[in-house]
This record gives sequence, C-alpha cells and structure tokens, in this order.
Amino acid sequence: MGLRGKPLRRAPYMTKAMPSHPTAHADGRVRVHRAVLYDAIGPGVHKCNWCNSDLEWFADRPRELIADHLDTNTWNNSPGNLVPSCFRCNGARRLREMTHCSRGHEFTPENTYLRPDRHGRQCRTCNQARGVTREANRRARKALVQ
Repeated sequence: MGLRGKPLRRAPYMTKAMPSHPTAHADGRVRVHRAVLYDAIGPGVHKCNWCNSDLEWFADRPRELIADHLDTNTWNNSPGNLVPSCFRCNGARRLREMTHCSRGHEFTPENTYLRPDRHGRQCRTCNQARGVTREANRRARKALVQ
C-alpha cells in the first residue's frame, strides 16, 4: 500500500541506473526508452518521424528530441517501437488518439468543446455537470450566509 492506504501505481516510464549513459539524469538514472533510442540512432541531429523537423537530444524545446512510443505503451521499449519525435507532434498524436474523456464520454463533434486559446478540448457533458455543481455550491453558500 502507498500513501494514505492507496495502492501503489506503476510509474509511467521505466527507469534504470546507468550513470555513465549520455542521457542520464544527475542522479545517474535514465529513462529506458530514451537510452534505447539513443543507442539505436546515436547522437546528433535527427528528423522528427512525423513532421520532418530537425531535432537534437539535448536541445531546448521545440528542437528537443523526444523518444516516442509507436504503440503508446510506455513500457514497450523495443527499438522497433521507438522513433524520434518533436514535443509538439508527440503531444498532438496522444491527444488525437484519445476518443473519450476521463469520465468515459465520447469525443464527438456535438460533445466536444474546442478551447479558443487552442490548448485542448473539453467534454461538453462534463462542463455542464461542473456548471450545475458549481451553481448548487454557490446557492448552498449563499443560504448559509443568510
């Protein structure tokens, strides 16, 4: 059991102690998918698998090379499952593949709100439920004050 009796969760990415590896963090640990892709393609400039932009391993965003899992399973670190990707393509691909919100509502054109700042989408059903809850809480607080 973990903190407050909750079950332990599996970490999203596998790490390994490899202090001499070029992709190692200051504590000597590496994310295995980064180490496997680095060993497969080596250092230097590489093309994004999706948009063909130039990327480097230790550059700042947006030129930073991200090790992208083709099958979206972050524990499948075989070299054939990993490709170089830019930050933008990696995130956009993950969002495109999401078909349902976190509460299980399907993202359909009728049920999807696209934010005007272009930073994602929201489920209209969940937004409406949040509004109803927020209004009920506001009324309850107002009744307590009176």
